[in-house]
Amino acid sequence: AVEIYDLADALHSYKQTPGKSVSTHVLEMKGYMDQLHALGKSYDNDMAINLINRPLNKDFGDFVRNFNMHCVGKKVTELHALIIDYEKGLKDKSPTPQVLTIQKGRENKPKPHANKKDKSKGKTDKNKKVVPY
Repeated sequence: AVEIYDLADALHSYKQTPGKSVSTHVLEMKGYMDQLHALGKSYDNDMAINLINRPLNKDFGDFVRNFNMHCVGKKVTELHALIIDYEKGLKDKSPTPQVLTIQKGRENKPKPHANKKDKSKGKTDKNKKVVPY
């Protein structure tokens, strides 16, 4: 009875390890289910598939929704094949990591006042003399 409890607990608390392939995840989950079956405590097919799909990481959210809507009645082995194909598609579409580079920019040096241009608005006649008041 303790062995059954430990296996069921391991099965229900199992999470997909980040970086580990989904195939490994499915095979480990299937291994727990096979051990429970050998002890006379097996899950039906739908429950087994739900237990496998539940702990998948967020990258497989679309797959799980699609599978639940369109693949009713599929066996665990069929799920395994479909999910491996989906994972291959994820690897092909994985975004290239973006790296930002910072280049040394131009330093802001004070400009000499001799090169100042007249910033007055409008047209000016350079020949016209301005008489101060």
